Amino acid sequence: MRRMGLMLSAVAAATIAMAADVEITPVGGYVLKEGNLNLENEWLFGAELQYNAIDSVLKPELSVLYTPEVDYDDNVNDTSILRVALNAVYEYGEKGGLTPFAKMGAGYEKIDTRLYGNGNDVYLDVGAGVKMALTEAIALKVEAMYMLKDPFDNADNSLAAFVGLTFGFGGGEAPAPVAEEPAAEPAPMPVREPAPVIPDSDNDGVDDNGDACPDTPMEAQVDAKGCPLDSDNDGVIDLDDACANTPAGFKVNEMGCPVTMELMLTFKTNSAEIDAASAPKVQEFGNFLAENKGYSIHVIGHTDSVGSDSYNKSLSERRANSVRDMLVGQGIDAARITTEGRGESQPKADNATAEGRQANRRIEVELRQ
Repeated sequence: MRRMGLMLSAVAAATIAMAADVEITPVGGYVLKEGNLNLENEWLFGAELQYNAIDSVLKPELSVLYTPEVDYDDNVNDTSILRVALNAVYEYGEKGGLTPFAKMGAGYEKIDTRLYGNGNDVYLDVGAGVKMALTEAIALKVEAMYMLKDPFDNADNSLAAFVGLTFGFGGGEAPAPVAEEPAAEPAPMPVREPAPVIPDSDNDGVDDNGDACPDTPMEAQVDAKGCPLDSDNDGVIDLDDACANTPAGFKVNEMGCPVTMELMLTFKTNSAEIDAASAPKVQEFGNFLAENKGYSIHVIGHTDSVGSDSYNKSLSERRANSVRDMLVGQGIDAARITTEGRGESQPKADNATAEGRQANRRIEVELRQ
């Protein structure tokens, strides 16, 4: 019984010590991808930094996760993926050496090779897990995370599981209070009239008399005139801006991130001509490029399997050049456009059917910043 009591005391001491000011957790994990992303499941690694020295039940956490290589389903291309997220963590309290927690937040995913509609975008996440104290400053951390990328458009899903060791720094038990000598009776002070109070309606540190923006949202940083900061001048204040360093030349969405657009066309057999049904799509894409001068594009032509490899390579190049020429004719600078023909090497459908061959006679466009 004495040994059991010592073990329980050690666990309790470790749990108390894990209430650190800062927790750093190197993690590794595995991600299950939604099928329509055309990406294989992936291994990843990274780190999580949680800050506890604030008077709030929700603790901020910075998460950085990196996948060095994941294959596309075409078995030809691969890409690296970097995810950076800011989460709010709620811990339910320690019981028996275990501390369950839940968290949610938002992040940004950067994909190095963007194919099949995959691109850099915002994602929302929600997760849960548990920490188990191992020593006075180390705990085992296991968690699961659901990530919803591009929640306002494609709504792509991923499910991840992580494991790591949490290292705690700072904090500790408060020192015992020191007894103080009783204070001497203060000498009577002359009565003074209180200074007039100048109101600050939005509590931003700029009084109403000099506040050009008296309805600033709570927690927003402001300039000398009391107006919310917009560091990249994109019309979305820093408080609400998920992409706070957007360069000039990009339109942004309501979260302050550059808007994107896709262009995919198909062609008739043995033809590089943009037909009447496809021309409006190219014109609309040209309007998008004119409004977002920060983007350049790479146009990729494809063919079905009918004909020789060399002829199909030439035909795919002519299809890509047709799109380039139409955009240049619309006023888009040719220096912003590169083209490539891949012939029949990357079919997206079965060439054994007429429908599959029609789908393979196409161009695709990659946006580049």
